[in-house]
Amino acid sequence: MSELADRYRISQLVEQQKNGAKKKKLRWNTATQVRRSLARINNWVANGEITAKEANAIYYSANLILKALELESK
Repeated sequence: MSELADRYRISQLVEQQKNGAKKKKLRWNTATQVRRSLARINNWVANGEITAKEANAIYYSANLILKALELESK
């Protein structure tokens, strides 16, 4: 992503915070909650609420959480 696009994204986030936008919260306690969160993230990307780069970082974390949950259940 270009520097100009990064600056634009940051300015959008600052503007949302000024306007009292709600924080995006995800629950990751069970595999079902992780799957539901990933569906929400897909919707956020489709609606332009977050970038694909931001979503990829979240997907990476979700994968780690799922692996930890899998190991915990064994």
